[in-house]
Amino acid sequence: MSPPPTLEPDRQSEPRAAVTWALERLGVRSRRIKTQDGLVHTFELGVARSGPPILWLHGFCGDAESLALYAACFADHRRSLVPDAFDVAPRSRRVVSGQPRVPLGPRRQAEALSRFLETERIREVDVVGVGLGAWTAMWLSATTSVVRRAVLVSPIGVDVDAHELAYARRLVDVEAVEALVSRVLSKPMCRSLVAALRTEIDAGRVRELIECLGEEDRVEPILQDLRSPLFVL
Repeated sequence: MSPPPTLEPDRQSEPRAAVTWALERLGVRSRRIKTQDGLVHTFELGVARSGPPILWLHGFCGDAESLALYAACFADHRRSLVPDAFDVAPRSRRVVSGQPRVPLGPRRQAEALSRFLETERIREVDVVGVGLGAWTAMWLSATTSVVRRAVLVSPIGVDVDAHELAYARRLVDVEAVEALVSRVLSKPMCRSLVAALRTEIDAGRVRELIECLGEEDRVEPILQDLRSPLFVL
């Protein structure tokens, strides 16, 4: 049996095809957004009925597809953008021979995301950052005025007191995601998709991202510069 069609033709493994097929059933739109830094693959979903858009930023042990499942929980009321962190890089970081662009550390990724939001004419967002994506969310909050509030989920290496934890749990609710996906797929298929997401992480690209981290990316020095409320999970 051939795999279902994917949102991204360059990701052809059967588990990935199943995941992207499920996202398509949930109304997720796959876009290549052209910015001054190049094309950024982004999942978009939901409608802007209340509040600014939500920007979802994944970290090492995740990907845009997995966060798009969480974003689907808010699709009835909020527009969501889920850019691929491995695809956010200025033209200067591209490599030759058609190879993927080298990923950025959180500080420079925040700079590129600021230009990304400007391209989309978005002046205000709520941000959910997971793992290393939480670092990027903090840099975006500290260096721009676009972030209204940020939710940090398991921020790697950052010691920040938890604030209004109940709110953050409502925003990032695994059971709600599973319930939503189960409306489209059976529970066994839902579990299979979650397992596929965990095993489909591109270890090579994660290593590249780890290698590009430097002292300039540390968030402790910018804690006093944060311009938006933080909610830590």
